Amino acid sequence: MVRKLQSGGDRNPPYETDQPQDAIVMLRRAVAASPSSGRACLALARALFNARAIAESIPFAERAAALLPDDPAATELLGRLRGMEGRFGEATTLFRRTLEIEPGNSGVRELLDRLTATDRRK
Repeated sequence: MVRKLQSGGDRNPPYETDQPQDAIVMLRRAVAASPSSGRACLALARALFNARAIAESIPFAERAAALLPDDPAATELLGRLRGMEGRFGEATTLFRRTLEIEPGNSGVRELLDRLTATDRRK
């Protein structure tokens, strides 16, 4: 499991299973076994995010973004979490970074447009 996460070679990421709590348990084990695996941290952060365990997701998303600074999924997830925390400046910076890495990401472009439009209305 850890090897698949490190290589990015998992076709059906464990956080997209029908058993999200089982996936979270499995991913916690993967992170414990390999705490410097950015892929494992990102997968756990995403699984927790999807399970609406937002506060629990944050430290793993932070670690993933630090370990995978050029991974648009890591910067996007952390940007979404920062936005949910009300830390809009940080969210904006993270979304801009995501677009530097992946310019065609229309979902992030929309999020960034909404954030900047909200700032202009204030």
